[in-house]
Amino acid sequence: MADVEKFMNVEAGDIEKIMGVAVGDIETVMGLGVVTGLAWAGTTAVIFGGWHKLESTGRVSSDYILYKTLASDVSTSEFGQMNTKRCNAKGSGSNGTRALQAGGSVLVSPGTNVRGVEEIDYVTVASTGSTQDFGDLDTPAALGGSDGASNGTVAFFSGGRVSNGGLSYSSDMEYLTIATTGSSADAGDLYTVAQYDHSTSNGDSKYLIIGGYNGSTSNFPLDTVSQHNFHTTNAATDYGQVGVHAIMEGAVVCSATRIVAAGGYNETDGWGVGDEIHYFTLDSGSDSTDDGYVLHTAMASIGGTSDGTRGEFYGGHAGTVVQNEIQKVTIASLGNTADVGDLTNTDSSSGTSYNDAGGVGSPSCQTGT
Repeated sequence: MADVEKFMNVEAGDIEKIMGVAVGDIETVMGLGVVTGLAWAGTTAVIFGGWHKLESTGRVSSDYILYKTLASDVSTSEFGQMNTKRCNAKGSGSNGTRALQAGGSVLVSPGTNVRGVEEIDYVTVASTGSTQDFGDLDTPAALGGSDGASNGTVAFFSGGRVSNGGLSYSSDMEYLTIATTGSSADAGDLYTVAQYDHSTSNGDSKYLIIGGYNGSTSNFPLDTVSQHNFHTTNAATDYGQVGVHAIMEGAVVCSATRIVAAGGYNETDGWGVGDEIHYFTLDSGSDSTDDGYVLHTAMASIGGTSDGTRGEFYGGHAGTVVQNEIQKVTIASLGNTADVGDLTNTDSSSGTSYNDAGGVGSPSCQTGT
């Protein structure tokens, strides 16, 4: 419903007051559309990269890009290839037309992995094909919230793992303008700690930074949640806590008012893989709510994206098995997820046998049209 302002020069929010016709009914009454305001969302899901479990050497990253129509219960198709094989991105974003992925890890084999690359790549969602170079990160890093964070104009990349040997975490935040290619610029800092393996959301006015890990002596994931309002110099601030289990390497899907987090490692059973689904009402500034809904299959290293109404979760792993499952949820009503299709990995550059056909961990996911 995107034509009403063009034809009437009336803001969508004023229609009911002026005409006595509810916004939700305008398309039925007049055959016109209402702008949804979700500049960061679209109808096509794009899944960048990820890692697979190679039979001989363990995890290796891939260069493939997959896509699907988000509202359809179908498996993915091949979109194209990335400039480099990457997983565990520092972040990603979309303005509804262009989707991009920033940073990440290049996993080749034990002892030769690179964690914290600088490349930013993008695709035009309406045209399948390989990525184009966007620019470079100000601070190269991986594991900074693969599925966010953007508001349709800017994309922010928060924290992450910055070292190749040992463990070093970043408190850096940086941003770029999605419509204009170029390198990202330094912004504010994360709230209180340097961390990685958190989940981040898209949003109209602000995004959440959920859970993660900071290498503390407790050796458990974080239960903290912070927020940032897409301002280019402000630091993140406190929001609340994860109300179910402290988590890391989970996934997020969102609408304009609700952020849904699912899966990930949690603090139970010695880094157990969780199936919980919980949500935040974005403007409440409070802990997450758990209504008892669960993923169809428990997952960590899972990806997620949404069109603002339906959310989908992609891949992940449950113990030693890398999954190719696609799970869906309706964001407004929730409920247990349902299996709606499969990831169809066609990694063009490996030519090697994987022990989990099509399974993928830690991809970056966005939507566009």
